[in-house]
Amino acid sequence: MVRGALIVRQAVADEAYPLAPPLDEKLVEESHAYNASHFLSKDGRWGVMDEKVWDAFLDWLSDTGLLTTKVQSRAGASDTTTSLDGLRSGDVGERIPREQLPASQLFTNAFLS
Repeated sequence: MVRGALIVRQAVADEAYPLAPPLDEKLVEESHAYNASHFLSKDGRWGVMDEKVWDAFLDWLSDTGLLTTKVQSRAGASDTTTSLDGLRSGDVGERIPREQLPASQLFTNAFLS
């Protein structure tokens, strides 16, 4: 049996933390199968960050206009935070130029054994 299916069945059976319906079991299994191939690095290590992946993510954030000075917060709006509704209405702060945010400053592999 696929591990994804086992996880789904266990999660569905867990009455203390029920999953919100509708949960498409096939989609969850396919998602798990896809993600499982990305959990380990090419040399078999778990949790290793790859700067190229971070670069691609930052490029996407920049290209879509999402690399900005404000972040979503439930604590209310401030100079650096806004509500989710605020973000949706355009209260996103200033755009951060992509070249000002090197990917290497966002992660570390220093604590992996």
